[in-house]
Amino acid sequence: MRKQFFIFLTILFLSCLWSTNVFSAVIYVKHDATGLNNGTSWTNAYKDLQDALTAAQNGNEIWVAKGVYRPVIISGRTPEISEREISFLIKDGVKIYGGFVGTEPGTEDSKEQRDLDTNITVLSGDIDMTGSDGIYDDNNQYNSYRVITVNNNAAEVVTTLNGVTISQGNGNHVSNEYGGGIYVYGNANNTVLIEKSRFINNYANSGGAIFIMEQKVNLKNCYFSGNLSGRGGCINTNDSEEVTVLECNFSGNRGASYGGVFYFDNSVVNIIGSSFSENSTDGVGGNIYIYSANVTLTNNVFYNSTAGNGGVLYSYNGTVNVTNCTLYNNKAKFYGGAVYTSYTDIDIISSTISENYCGNSESYSGQNKGGGIYLSNYSELDIVNTILSKNFFNNDLYNDDCARDDRSTINSMGNNIVGVAEPLTDFNEVITEPQLGSLADNGGPTKTMAICSGSPAKDAGASGDVGADIIIPNKDQRGSDRQPGKYDIGAYEGTFQVPDSPTTTSVISDNITANSATLGGKITASDIFLISSYGVVWSTQQNPEVSDSVAEADADTYNSDTGEFEAQLTGLEPNTQYYERAFIQYSDGCSGMFSLYGVEYSFTTKAEVPNVTWDESKKYCTATTAELFGNISNKSNNVSYYYRLGISDNFDSATSPHSLSVGSDNSFTIKETDLTPEKLYYVWVYAENNAGVPAYDTHHSFNTESQSDVPTLDIATEENITDTSVRLTGIIEDFGINESGLIEYGFVLSENEDFLPSIKKAESSSIDILGPFPMDVDGLTPYTTYYAKAYGINSKGTGNSTVISFQTKPNLPVVEMKSVEPDSRSATLNGNIDTLGLTNLVYGFVWDTSPSPELPNSSNHEVGITSSSLDFSWSAESLEPYTDYHAKAYGKNASGEITYSQDFSFKTLAESPDVETLDPVILPDNKVAFRAEIIKRGASAEKTEFGFYVSTASDPIIVDVPDSEANFSYVFDNLPGTKEQVKAYAKNDIDTDYGVLKSFGNIKGDINRDDVVDLSDAIITLKIMTGISVSSVALDADVNADGKIGIEEAAYILREIATP
Repeated sequence: MRKQFFIFLTILFLSCLWSTNVFSAVIYVKHDATGLNNGTSWTNAYKDLQDALTAAQNGNEIWVAKGVYRPVIISGRTPEISEREISFLIKDGVKIYGGFVGTEPGTEDSKEQRDLDTNITVLSGDIDMTGSDGIYDDNNQYNSYRVITVNNNAAEVVTTLNGVTISQGNGNHVSNEYGGGIYVYGNANNTVLIEKSRFINNYANSGGAIFIMEQKVNLKNCYFSGNLSGRGGCINTNDSEEVTVLECNFSGNRGASYGGVFYFDNSVVNIIGSSFSENSTDGVGGNIYIYSANVTLTNNVFYNSTAGNGGVLYSYNGTVNVTNCTLYNNKAKFYGGAVYTSYTDIDIISSTISENYCGNSESYSGQNKGGGIYLSNYSELDIVNTILSKNFFNNDLYNDDCARDDRSTINSMGNNIVGVAEPLTDFNEVITEPQLGSLADNGGPTKTMAICSGSPAKDAGASGDVGADIIIPNKDQRGSDRQPGKYDIGAYEGTFQVPDSPTTTSVISDNITANSATLGGKITASDIFLISSYGVVWSTQQNPEVSDSVAEADADTYNSDTGEFEAQLTGLEPNTQYYERAFIQYSDGCSGMFSLYGVEYSFTTKAEVPNVTWDESKKYCTATTAELFGNISNKSNNVSYYYRLGISDNFDSATSPHSLSVGSDNSFTIKETDLTPEKLYYVWVYAENNAGVPAYDTHHSFNTESQSDVPTLDIATEENITDTSVRLTGIIEDFGINESGLIEYGFVLSENEDFLPSIKKAESSSIDILGPFPMDVDGLTPYTTYYAKAYGINSKGTGNSTVISFQTKPNLPVVEMKSVEPDSRSATLNGNIDTLGLTNLVYGFVWDTSPSPELPNSSNHEVGITSSSLDFSWSAESLEPYTDYHAKAYGKNASGEITYSQDFSFKTLAESPDVETLDPVILPDNKVAFRAEIIKRGASAEKTEFGFYVSTASDPIIVDVPDSEANFSYVFDNLPGTKEQVKAYAKNDIDTDYGVLKSFGNIKGDINRDDVVDLSDAIITLKIMTGISVSSVALDADVNADGKIGIEEAAYILREIATP
C-alpha cells in the first residue's frame, strides 16, 4: 500500500511561513478617503483597490479599510463580457490586509490593531451593485467571473491575502469557469497564503470559491459558506503539489456533481484541524472528491453532509490517510454513508465513524452498502484504533458499518470497535457498544464525540508502531496527550475524572444586603471544560440543590490558578435565613448531567435599611438635651429598630443601642439628655435582622446650644457611703443668663464614665438660692464604682458640674471555689473567702448532682464563722462513686444574705465491687441454689458484672442483678454426684472481687431422700500421707459430722490440679 505522510513537514513549513515578519512599504486603501488619493496614509489613501494593486511591487503591503471594493463598477446598465472579466490582479509577493478602520498612525498603525469581526473588508464581484452589501445578491447573473486573480510568475515568492471577505464571484462562462472567488495559477514554486478570510456566495463551474492550478496554496483560519460549483463547491485543485488547509470551517457549501467542498485532481493535500458541516452534492463526495490525488486528513470533523455516494469523501485512484478524525451523521443516497473508495488505498487511524447511513432508496434495497464505509474496485483499507459503529443502511439501525465488493480488501490492524461485522470476516475484535457521547465542543479546534467513562474504548487502544508504516499519534483530535501505555480507541482520548466536590467560601457579612449576597466557592477538576455550570444554590430550606434557586458564577470571577469563583445571589427577602452550597454540574461527555455540592453554610439577609425622613420643624435642642422627630416610610413589622448616638461619624464608635419605638403611623421620637453643650452629635436609626446584624444608611446630625445660657454648678464631696447609698453635695454657682432660679436640680450617677447608658438620677424641683445643696442617694449597687455630677436646669437647658467617682461598700464577701480532691465516696472541697472588711461571716460549701446547688435544697456544710479572709476546706462524705457533682463555696452575712462562688464540677472516682459467697442450698429435683451477698456494687465506666465460678465449668455463670438488689442467686440443675465447689464474683473495669469457696454435691444415693442433711459444717481432716512411692500413697483422714446423721460413705478424691 502507498503510504505518504506530509503532516510534520507541512506544519513545520507553515510555522516558519506564518511567523515571518518582514518589513515592507505600506500602501493604504480607504473607499471614503478625502486626501490626495496616493496611498501614502489613511488620509491620503487610494479610494480604489485597483489603484493600489497597480502601484504595488513585490514585498509591498496593502492595508485596506472596512467597506466594499469591486474590481470595476458598472452602474445603470448590464456589464459587458470584457467588464466581467476584470478582477483584482494581485502581483507576485504583494500582501493584502483587510479589517482596518482607517485612522491615522497612533491609533491604527499595526496589523495587530485590526478588528476583523467589526471592520469587514469586502472584495465583491457584484460589479453592477444589484446587492446591498457586496456579499448577498439575488441577481448575480452579471457579476464578475472571478473576484481575484493571482498569477505568480516570479520564483519562490509568497503572495498574501489576509482578513478579507471574498464574495459574489460568478464563473459561469465556458471560458471563464474557474474560481469564482480566486483563480490561482503561475509558477509552481510560488506560494499563496490566505489567512483569516471568508469566502461567501461564490460560484464557478470548477472551484466555486478558489481554483488552484499548479500552485502551492496554504489556507489558515478561513471560513467558507454558500459557495457552489459543479466540481468542488469551494476549492478545485489541479496538478498542485502542496495544498494545506489548517483550522478552517466549511459549512453550507454545495458541489453539483463532484465534491461539496473539494475537488482534488492529481494534487497533494493536507487538511488539518478543520470543520465540515452541512455540505452536499447530488453526485459523489459530500465534502471531498479525490481523483488521482494524495490526501491526508488529520484532526478534522465531518458531520451532517450528504451525497449520492460517499457522504464525506469519494476517492477514485487516490491515496488517503484519515487520522484522528470524527465522521458523524453523514448520508449517502446509495453507497458509503461516510466514505466511498474505488481503486484507492486508504488508512484510517484513531478515528471515530458513527451514525452515518446510506440507502433510503427503493431501487437500492438490501444490505452491505456501507453505512460507514464502502470499498470497491480493488480498494484496500488498513484500519486501526478506530471506532466504526452504529452506521446503517436503509433505516435498518446500526447494521452496516463497513462493506466491500469481492475485489477489495480490509486489513484490520487491531484495537478496533465495530458495531456489526457481519457479513464481513475482516474484523477480529469483539463487537460491542462503544458508549459515545453526542458530538460536542469538548475542547480543541473541532467538535468530538467523547467516550463515556465506562466505554470499552477506554485504555483499549494500540500505541506506537503497529506495522504497515502506521504509527499511532500520541495526541488525540483535540490535541490532548494520549495516556502513555493506555491509549483510548477512537479520535477522543478520555482524560475525564470525576471532579472533587466544590468548597464554599465563608460568607462575608459585608457582601450581604437585604436583597442580595455575594458568595464564593472553589473548584478542583481535571477537565474543567466538562463542567457545564458552577456557582451557588440556595434556599430557605436546608440542603439546597440545583432544582432550587441557582446563581451561576460570573465567568469573569473564575480564577484558573486557584479554582475560586464568586456568584451573585439576588431577589432575596430581607431578614431571612438562607442555606447555600457551592455546586458544579458536570458531564462525562455522554451519560447526562451530574451535580456535586460543597459544604452547606447559612446566612441571614440584613433587614431593609430604614428610609428615614427627619422633621426638622419639630426638632428641639438645648445645651444639654435634644428631642428629634422622624418617620420610617418602609417600616417592617418583623424587625427591631434602634438608634445610636455618637460624637463622630463612625457607627461602630457610637453608644450602645437604644431601642426605638416606631408607632403605627411609622413615626418615632428620640429624647436625649445630659449632652455636652456646643457639640455636634450624630444619630443613626437602624434595623437589626434576626441574627443581630444592623442595617443602616447615612447618619443624621444636630448641635447642642451654648453653655453660657445654662446654669453653672460644681460638686463638692461625697460622704456617708454605705453599700447602697451615699450623700452628695453640689454647689449652684450661677443660675444662667437672665435667670433667677432653677426649675430642677440634682445629681446624675452612672457606672460608666461617659454616663451612657445606665443613668440614675437624684432630683429635686425648683430652687432660687445659690450655694451648696446636699442630697442622699440610695438604691445603689453594693461594692460598685459610680461616677457622679451635679446638674441644674433652667429654661435654656442643663448645666453640669465636673465628675467625681466613688465606690459603694460591700454587703457580702467574695467567695471562690478553688479546687476539689475527689475520692470514690468522698471529696475534699477547697475554697476561699475575702471578707472585704465585713465581720461575722458564715462560710461553707454546698454540693449536689445537679448544676448550681444552693441552700437549703442541696447538701451543705457550714465550715465556720470569720471576720478575716482565709482559705477553707471540708470533706464531703457519703458521695456516690463515679458520679458527676457540682459544688460551690458560699458566704453569708449577719442579715442572712448569701453569696456563692462559681459552680465547680467534678466526678468522684470509680470503685471496685465487693461480694461474699453464701452457702449453697440443696433443692428438690436434683438442683442446688448458689447464693451471694453484695457488699459493694462498685462503680465505673463499665457496669458491674455479677455471677458464679463453678468447679464443673470453665466459664462463669453471669447473673443479671437489678440495681435495687443486695443479693443474687442462681439455680443449678443436675446436682453432680461428686463434691464440687462454687464462689461468687463481681467485676467492673477497676477490679474483680471473689467470694470464698463453698462446697456442694452428692456422694451417693437418692438426693431426694427425706434424711438428707446439710453437711456444710462437717469437718474433714486429712491427717497424714505416708508410703508415697512412684505410683502410690497411703492416706488417713477424720470426718467430724458434728453429730449429724446421714453419712453413708466417705472417700478420697485425688486430682492432678488444685481445687478451684
